[in-house]
Amino acid sequence: MMMRLLSILRRDSAGTAAIELGIILPVLAMITLASADFVMGFGYKMNLQQYAQSGADYVVASGATLPTDTDIKDEIASLSGLSTSKITIAKWTECNAKKTLDILGLCPGSSDVRARYIQIDVADTYDPILDVSGIADFVQSSKLTGSVVVRLP
Repeated sequence: MMMRLLSILRRDSAGTAAIELGIILPVLAMITLASADFVMGFGYKMNLQQYAQSGADYVVASGATLPTDTDIKDEIASLSGLSTSKITIAKWTECNAKKTLDILGLCPGSSDVRARYIQIDVADTYDPILDVSGIADFVQSSKLTGSVVVRLP
């Protein structure tokens, strides 16, 4: 009797599609969420890049009068909603295509080619949606940065 029942079950294929779907569905769901996470993270990186670019636009629009670092940070913070601590600004001067340590932006020779630059970095942490405790513990937060360098007039 038992052998006959096992023989019948072995030949019966009804319901195998449901079992296969139950096995593969969690994998497909994780791949879908991972894809959505990647796209959202990339979009957030592009937003940070746009915030840095808006700071550069603010600097260039100011003309010959260069705004202070605080003014630039405040402008970016008001547009992005980020704190000013996540925004870094670096300025430097190049004389004949070599960086100098002169803060005033002066070159030693009168015929030297002078170029002043400003770099604006906007950094923040992206927390993925797939970070589910016990299921996707391998997913971690990422530090993303948007950066722009502008040559000043």
